[in-house]
Amino acid sequence: MNIIDYQKEAVEFINRAFETNHLSHAYIFEGEAGSGGLELAYYFSEMLFCEEKNACGKCDECKRVKTRVHPNIFLIEPVQEVIKKDQINSIIHEGQMTSVINPERVYIIKDVEKMNKTSSNTLLKTLEEPNSNNYLILLSSNSENLLETITSRCQIIRLKPINKAEIRKLLESENIDSDTSFLLSEVFGSFDAALDAFSNQSNLFDHINKMFNAIVSNKDLYIEYYLNKNVFSSFDSSLIFLQSLIVFIKEELKYLHSNNVFFLTKFNKLDKNYIYEDQLIKQIESINESINELKSNVYVDLVYAKLFQSFRKE
Repeated sequence: MNIIDYQKEAVEFINRAFETNHLSHAYIFEGEAGSGGLELAYYFSEMLFCEEKNACGKCDECKRVKTRVHPNIFLIEPVQEVIKKDQINSIIHEGQMTSVINPERVYIIKDVEKMNKTSSNTLLKTLEEPNSNNYLILLSSNSENLLETITSRCQIIRLKPINKAEIRKLLESENIDSDTSFLLSEVFGSFDAALDAFSNQSNLFDHINKMFNAIVSNKDLYIEYYLNKNVFSSFDSSLIFLQSLIVFIKEELKYLHSNNVFFLTKFNKLDKNYIYEDQLIKQIESINESINELKSNVYVDLVYAKLFQSFRKE
């Protein structure tokens, strides 16, 4: 996805800020997951570091930004669903360093709502005493969850909602089948993230498809999982699988009332008389519980053993 085409208004706002030399040293890019906030942050960085000062995409500086290897761009992400004080302190320490080659730095904080109280207060101190060469970009899905003292010191750029149907069509243009494109668009909500996941984790999506087949064939899901548990060993892969499972079940719910659904070739193996809406809803609830248990570091095998009990059909 080209962020210039997808978030035109936000890109134009940034371009004007550079053209008029009215840059803020702290921004909040607000938008739902997958709306392109991270891509926009890197576009801002291209504009800042570009040798031609126009995000040419061709100079060495732009290439470093595009490939995510630029030494003066720092990305902070949650660790176990929390952004901690030490991570914010690393920004402060790095911001005090000097560089002869290029003094400007960009600090990007992803999912900034996941700061705890101490990290929020530490970030506030940074905003109160900004370094003229440092630019802070906070990626947020809801800036109202941040301290008002933080938002008041930032320029907020709101991103337009994502269009999942558009993302699905883009994925299909990459020769990805319709069902998988739909699944990717729902789970990731971003063309770049979805394509990257599919390209780098194709084995995972092969096994997710096998799990879907096991569901409609009424096989023991735990055995299917256990035989390939190495594929679901990391938290990220488990999260993708469980989110995919929710998407699949929601389509099965739609299948009760219509044949205009994805995964139709799989659902056609089922007898609608033996699909129960309340059971499917309970399955979704169980999956959400499993996600929370995995976040709490509950033993993975136990999580799946408990979850798959809700899928058993007598």
